[in-house]
Amino acid sequence: MIQPLKIWIVCPCYFDVTLFLRVREAALAGLRASHITQVHFLVVDDSAGLDPEVSASFAGLSDVRVIRPPYNLGHQAALVYGLRQAGASISTDDIVITMDSDGEDRPEDIPALIAPIIANLGRLDLVAVARRTQRTETALFQTFYFCFKLFFRVATGTVVRSGNFIAYRGWFLQHIIYHPHFDQCYSSSFISLPLNLEMVPLARGRRYLGRSKMGFWGLFTHGIRMLMPFTEKIAIRGIFACSILCVTFLLIFLGAWIWGDAYRRSGLLIAFTGFCSSLLLLGMHGVLFTTFSQTKSHSLRVLHDHDKIN
Repeated sequence: MIQPLKIWIVCPCYFDVTLFLRVREAALAGLRASHITQVHFLVVDDSAGLDPEVSASFAGLSDVRVIRPPYNLGHQAALVYGLRQAGASISTDDIVITMDSDGEDRPEDIPALIAPIIANLGRLDLVAVARRTQRTETALFQTFYFCFKLFFRVATGTVVRSGNFIAYRGWFLQHIIYHPHFDQCYSSSFISLPLNLEMVPLARGRRYLGRSKMGFWGLFTHGIRMLMPFTEKIAIRGIFACSILCVTFLLIFLGAWIWGDAYRRSGLLIAFTGFCSSLLLLGMHGVLFTTFSQTKSHSLRVLHDHDKIN
């Protein structure tokens, strides 16, 4: 007999209990319409116990389990912490969905997100990622976001158009979630790793109520963290670009030396300054690459030890 699908919805929650309850109701309604009734919610209380509404609101909800980090981690690290803590409770065949708790990841889109997984239940390594087709943000945010995407593209060679709205099987928690990239950033790790991805075009919704607690510096920090899983690519691209700059300024230096007295002094100064700067940047990217390689090797040894323990 075919066992019914069991769904786990994992949400980081930072003083947004009221909004999560709306997400829960909408998610249950949408999944029941798709004839999926075994739904469990894992709420990662990123207030670390400081939000009194968590205990008061979830006490009578048997389908909600609260995981409490020892201190505020931020929504990306909170997701990874919660997934690793709950991994033993989730079987290989279960479906895990991660999403925000404020409504921006629309719970009514859950059936569309998990559709590729349900259609390919034999592929335990399949990951469904919501690819954002549009965002309802201010013009200022859109401008900064465009600049960030452009910089991200130049630095990494790719663009991340997804967030935390991702679905996969419980197999993923047992084999992939301990990869060191997830220690740096949850969302961008899915793009940085060679995973079996299915991109599902979905629009980003609006926050149900109030304003996000993540201000400008929080967004800026998040953007930097999104780059961290791509450190190796950034270092390699930086070494290549700085090498070209070194050669270019060296040619300018030689040209200025040969050109003549009228332009020699200024040309030599510009070329020498540019060459030294490029050489310095080349060295910095070399150090970055070496550091990343050593860190990666250490992390993989820890990952190997974890597999032996479990």
